[in-house]
Amino acid sequence: GERWSPGFDQGFDKYFVGSRLYSDRLRAAALNQRAMEWIRRGDQRKPFLACIWYIDVHTPYDPPPEFRERFPDPYEGETDWNKKLGELWATGESIPEEARRHLISLYDGEIAYTDSSIGTMLDSLADKGVLANTVVMVTADHGEAFHEHGQWVHGLGLYEELIRIPLIVIPPQADTRSQPSRNASLVGLIDLMPTMLDYAEMPGEKRPEEMQGLSLKALVEGTSGDIDRAALAAELGLPLKPGGDPAAFSSRALITERFKLIEQWGRDEPPTVLLFDLEQDPLEQHSLADDPASRDQVELLRAQLKLVLGERDKLDIPALPKHVRDRLRAIGYL
Repeated sequence: GERWSPGFDQGFDKYFVGSRLYSDRLRAAALNQRAMEWIRRGDQRKPFLACIWYIDVHTPYDPPPEFRERFPDPYEGETDWNKKLGELWATGESIPEEARRHLISLYDGEIAYTDSSIGTMLDSLADKGVLANTVVMVTADHGEAFHEHGQWVHGLGLYEELIRIPLIVIPPQADTRSQPSRNASLVGLIDLMPTMLDYAEMPGEKRPEEMQGLSLKALVEGTSGDIDRAALAAELGLPLKPGGDPAAFSSRALITERFKLIEQWGRDEPPTVLLFDLEQDPLEQHSLADDPASRDQVELLRAQLKLVLGERDKLDIPALPKHVRDRLRAIGYL
């Protein structure tokens, strides 16, 4: 069929979109089935790369009953959250705390269902005899906001609830019965590609020269306890607003082991700068940016951000093709 989003299918032999709309999305169990059919058809002696993108932990939050029941709550109000969340996302309005807690319970049910489905996928790979020779990475493209900073769902900011995502790496031959180890190093999605290339034993001359990520293989295997990185950058160049200007503001952030700086611009406006001490204030409630004692820290981090991401450009975002805009509208983004 027609590519709905530029570039997502690049480099894949087979590309399958499981949902035309979120309301009729392919649930995780059905997606597992499709993925395993493809894996079973392959030549088991040849390496393969599969990217399986579960969409369940996304609005509308509608977990299967057995997972919904794990997170009971007494709320009895609004039920059409798909429509309501679209409105909340556009306006940033608040709702009663019991309704907010109810939404989080639904979201937790979707997380539990997806977690269970990933377990099923791992069991299927083990039954097929390929898990022991496969590196598995479980991650996400973003988190969800529940009005912690006046925002709902995702796509409108770089606060921790939106960009602090899970990353689980299961190396080949892993002893899955042992307790998994955790590592507090500063890592990001930018590191997935070099890590995969390391596991695939890709020779250096075949690797793209412009890669900025770092391989996490030594961290995962415990041969190194640290990663040589002072800071990690994040950037949001296209926050979509329903029916509005898609480039209404841009935002970028720099995260170090302890501090996080966020710069945000409206069109033709000076930037808003926020500084958080994630050690003392992990929920980012108290910006230190206007505190005279933090002036040097703000200047240093802003200079570092400029070094990593370059000068902030005027947002020059090309118009999206009609079929992409139609697709985004269908799933509630425009």
